[in-house]
Amino acid sequence: MDKMEAGVIEQGAHGNVQTIAKGCVLCEFDMDRSKGCGLMGAAWIVKDEKGRVLEHSRRAFSDAIEKPALWPTLQFEATEIKGELQSLEAWELRIRLLASVRCASFIAQSVRQLGPMQSYVAAGHPRWLDHMYANERGACDS
Repeated sequence: MDKMEAGVIEQGAHGNVQTIAKGCVLCEFDMDRSKGCGLMGAAWIVKDEKGRVLEHSRRAFSDAIEKPALWPTLQFEATEIKGELQSLEAWELRIRLLASVRCASFIAQSVRQLGPMQSYVAAGHPRWLDHMYANERGACDS
């Protein structure tokens, strides 16, 4: 088993509480794809050990999944991510239920549902999800 596979932890229904070790960050990732319109959105959110959103990003892809000629671009992205992970002293990949990454899911879905093709990285969380993060902060503070 290589280093990438050793860092994967599969968490089911009982793994809904996301704990982040002190000094570490959590990166939630999701993507949303529509066969009909050829769009795919991907999003990631980075949180600190207190669950505060440090930054988030959205990326729009068009036709990349259904056109094998574009796969080298996606392969390059995957290779870059793998290289960055291997350069870290410690990391793990947690496979989670969709409900536990719902904000990343909403950001990814916004590409297909709202049509914005601009990709970006921004500090904090998207303001249009304020209500969701207020609920999460309340749950973390109790």
